[in-house]
Amino acid sequence: KISKWGNGYGIRVPIDTLQAYQLTEGSEVILSRESNGVKISPHTPSLSDLSLKDIMKGVVPEMLASDKAESFFGSPHGNEVW
Repeated sequence: KISKWGNGYGIRVPIDTLQAYQLTEGSEVILSRESNGVKISPHTPSLSDLSLKDIMKGVVPEMLASDKAESFFGSPHGNEVW
């Protein structure tokens, strides 16, 4: 059932459906038109959709400290020199 919520409209989704797709309040979804109806899909932003600020949210100063930087970025690969 579609309901009016403030200035917009909303669709109620059963909790078991939300849990099955790991969706919570505020999760972004994509609504697309299909030949036999409407499809609602979780929106998983690609790296190009995110700002540098969003990408760096999980980075804390301790990760960038010189003695821990190597473990944060991993071991050298190929011809990399550290």
